[in-house]
Amino acid sequence: RPSEQPSELERAVEPLAATPSGVGLTEPPWLERLHTELARIRQTEDPLVSLAEARLQVPRCDVSFAELVGEFDGWEHSTDD
Repeated sequence: RPSEQPSELERAVEPLAATPSGVGLTEPPWLERLHTELARIRQTEDPLVSLAEARLQVPRCDVSFAELVGEFDGWEHSTDD
């Protein structure tokens, strides 16, 4: 078909094809703004808050209810008497 004239569609897209604007890898502006906001939030995290969260986590310990009751059995009686 090289000898044929370009179709109407080919003529219409020719200016667009001459100067491509990307290959689909360019982030849309809203996604770029989202990445920027996420980076800003991560940078503003207070190191003291991170330290407190790490230090104040209570480790999980599987204890039955009967064992828990046994731990508290007699707690109201002072052992210092």
